[in-house]
Amino acid sequence: MKNILLLAILFSGLALNAQVTLEHSYSYSGTLAEIDEGEYKYYVMDVPLNECRIYNEDHTLYKTISLTVPAGYYLYDIQFVSRKTFNTDESIELLYIYYKVEVINSYSVNVYGMKVVSESGTELMSLTDGGYAELIKGSDGMKLLAYQYVFYDYYYLVYTNIYTLGGTTKSVPLQPENSLSIYPNPVTGILNVDIDPLMVRPGGKLEISDMSGRNLVRQPLQPGINRVDMERVVAPAGTYILNIIPGEGEQITNKFIKH
Repeated sequence: MKNILLLAILFSGLALNAQVTLEHSYSYSGTLAEIDEGEYKYYVMDVPLNECRIYNEDHTLYKTISLTVPAGYYLYDIQFVSRKTFNTDESIELLYIYYKVEVINSYSVNVYGMKVVSESGTELMSLTDGGYAELIKGSDGMKLLAYQYVFYDYYYLVYTNIYTLGGTTKSVPLQPENSLSIYPNPVTGILNVDIDPLMVRPGGKLEISDMSGRNLVRQPLQPGINRVDMERVVAPAGTYILNIIPGEGEQITNKFIKH
């Protein structure tokens, strides 16, 4: 009886100290963002209505932004909901990506597009084939790196577009700097590709191609460290392109040298 009483007291204490409490549920994919210094908002992505809905911290609706998505495309991602990132006015701005699936050379591939708009719908940037973006802080301010993915033969050609922004260097959500590392570089034998496990999704791939775009390696992407024996790759010394496809369209490209 004493043991039962002690267990009852223990479990009642655990219940009183519980710290994880459901506060609210949204029916769409959402996140919490600092849109200006000390100003936090939730925002959700409504794919059927092509909307970004922004909510106050008490979950009351703050603002709805309608997004222009071309016919046949679907809203894919919303990023960098903020003030004064892309220009200096007080309006809310954001970047969004849309896509559609096309059959090209018997392959089903994603075709992307990207825009930056203000809350009024004013278009600040548009990029055909833009499928991924990140904000990086340089010595002279914030840079927007926008990547284009153009399907060619049986792989994507990747182009990097760097934009200088007219806003301030306020706090914005940046991509993790150490999400991917490759070593040694230059490489003579085993190339280690270390990727954040949280980035890897089912169907992810690791590909290596030469500078002309010819694919040399294609293998499933594993969480953690992936290894490629470059001595077994029939290719001369030179610069090669590593393309990481985590599994849902977000692609990461890097270069390395083979000796």
